[in-house]
Amino acid sequence: MKKASILGGLALSGIPALKSFAETTTPRHLMANDATRNWDVIVIGGNLAGCAAAIAAAKAGATTLLIESGDTLDDSSCQLMTIQNHFKNKTNSIYQGITENVLLDSADNQLKSGKIESWLPVSFVRLKNTYLSLLNQAGVNTLFDSRVVEVKKRKQGIVDSVIVAHNTAINHYKARVFIDCTSNAAVAAWAEAPFLEEGQIAKELFESEVSFVVGNIDYYNYNFCFNRNQQETAKVIEAISQSKEYPALKNLIFKNRLIHSSVIQFYTQYGLRDKFDSVKEKMDAKIIADQTLAAFREYFPETFGSAFLIEAASRVKRAVPLRIKGDYTFTIDDYTDRRSFLDEIGRNNYFADNGRSDTEHILYKENESHGIPYGIMTPVGLKNLLVAGESVSVDYRMANSFRQLPLCLTTGEAAGIAAARVVKMRHSDIRQVNIALIQRGLRKDDQNLI
Repeated sequence: MKKASILGGLALSGIPALKSFAETTTPRHLMANDATRNWDVIVIGGNLAGCAAAIAAAKAGATTLLIESGDTLDDSSCQLMTIQNHFKNKTNSIYQGITENVLLDSADNQLKSGKIESWLPVSFVRLKNTYLSLLNQAGVNTLFDSRVVEVKKRKQGIVDSVIVAHNTAINHYKARVFIDCTSNAAVAAWAEAPFLEEGQIAKELFESEVSFVVGNIDYYNYNFCFNRNQQETAKVIEAISQSKEYPALKNLIFKNRLIHSSVIQFYTQYGLRDKFDSVKEKMDAKIIADQTLAAFREYFPETFGSAFLIEAASRVKRAVPLRIKGDYTFTIDDYTDRRSFLDEIGRNNYFADNGRSDTEHILYKENESHGIPYGIMTPVGLKNLLVAGESVSVDYRMANSFRQLPLCLTTGEAAGIAAARVVKMRHSDIRQVNIALIQRGLRKDDQNLI
């Protein structure tokens, strides 16, 4: 994995990376600043978990660097994610701390107004502005258009630095603690962390998702024809999904929701394909959006006749990401038992879904929840690297639950607070940190714990 060809790229991260990159292909003058950047905490990935981790670490007093490969924060906009959770109102929301602050500001004011639904579209412009504001306030330093291309590791499981490629230079960045918030735990993989091996089972049980936004729909017909006659609408959509005229839509599951008076967000699911083909992912997302709009214009002209595509996800959201093997692996049994943990860093009540009819959509009753253990973020064999977000250590039946927006924010915040606590210790060991101090920091930010 570390020696993959630079031209072939590395499927795990979606970018070219190899150990000899900086040593053999980089002009010497670009290496002048090697090993000159030192931080308390480095967070890799400016997504949901990464922003929360960086904010929490900096607020706790750690000098923090956030490294993002793109030119903007939060890849939710690339996938057009939605919030799918069982909110009742602000007072009994399971997800608190940074998570609640972000949700209150990004869910189109529906949480504030009390108009709570289980499927809430995200206002991406507002979400990114929220992150920027919180990162600014916390004093986080951010690198955009910067990719980690190698991890330097000492013996005994200590990550020493990461090599980062910018547009004009390649530099080393050192830190006491690293937090991997990439969507596939790429940094942990370079550091030789083990992964859970459930790929084939997960491929059979889960589907991938594509989202896109359509504007200029007819509000009256959408509400009083398209949505009111749901059985007839479902029959037509079924016919569309089987149509040879629209092959990209074959066997798709369609969901949609009005997010403004004339704007709809579509959310489609389809079988997992070409797991590591990022180019095909982008093409799939575009083709599915284009064919869906064309089909709905044809079959529902009163509602979609004048509709147009506003924004399409730039990639497919895979239902089951690669996940590290942590000191603890959260299982479906933990979920069904509503288990709590001594090292708890948050609570969750998003449903479990493993795609099988006998256990699909295991739902909690109101006010039920389970604990989230710190051990799912600590990769086996590494002492100063935490993983937060969708690649935490959970079995394939819980992967969809733990990749949701509130869970990514929750594990991100906990990882940031934990990293800041580790920095204050003599030895940088994520397992030696006092969990009570992490929990104290979380409670200070009103996080929901037992």
